[in-house]
Amino acid sequence: MSKLIVPQWPLPKGVAACSSTRIGGVSLPPYDSLNL
Repeated sequence: MSKLIVPQWPLPKGVAACSSTRIGGVSLPPYDSLNL
């Protein structure tokens, strides 16, 4: 399962931010840890 990191800082209304981890996913090697 992929996990998202959601930052805990103030953002203007209508703006959001998140980052994915390199853990999990469904791609096969050599792309199994590609974080896009």
